[in-house]
Amino acid sequence: MISRRAGFTLIEVMIVIAIIAILATVAAPSMRDMVRNARMTSLVNDLMTDLSVARAEAVKRGVRTTVCTSNTGTGCTATEWRFGWIMFAESNTAGAFGAVDAGEPILKIAPVINGANENPATRITSVGHQTNTGSYIAFRPTGVTNPGGAGTIDFYLCDARNLAQAGVTASEATGKGRHIVVSGTGRAQQNRCTCSSATLCAP
Repeated sequence: MISRRAGFTLIEVMIVIAIIAILATVAAPSMRDMVRNARMTSLVNDLMTDLSVARAEAVKRGVRTTVCTSNTGTGCTATEWRFGWIMFAESNTAGAFGAVDAGEPILKIAPVINGANENPATRITSVGHQTNTGSYIAFRPTGVTNPGGAGTIDFYLCDARNLAQAGVTASEATGKGRHIVVSGTGRAQQNRCTCSSATLCAP
């Protein structure tokens, strides 16, 4: 009686490796897209939460509360939002608006966002914001951002899935960005949008 040893032949191993390679090639884009979706959702939730908290703090404290760009965590800087921001109460009425003056408490420090240093990077662009030493949005003690509730401040959140990026198709970019609109009354809402570039997103 001749016994056979259990095992795989070289051809069988090569076939299995080829199948694994094919499956990995198919699954990789989906996995990358899933990671980017989770990252974008987390980012928009963090920014929306900070804007909401800043508005509530302004009403509670009875002073202007500001969210501004900061890559130091100690003051407003003329940097992009992707490199971080801070929230602080502008309690020193003799100081400058949109800047951390002596005695003004920093309520929150947001670090560099995920994907900020990638190429292409994940970016947050604001339009209609106030400026001083950097970009900032201030909530008054009544909860509004602008006198009379006029005007809006827009934030556009875009990552590598934008139409200006080589190889990105319309189907890959559609609905992958986020647009946060802060009304003059201080209320913020967000919608999905399609990024035509790394800094601009449209419905």
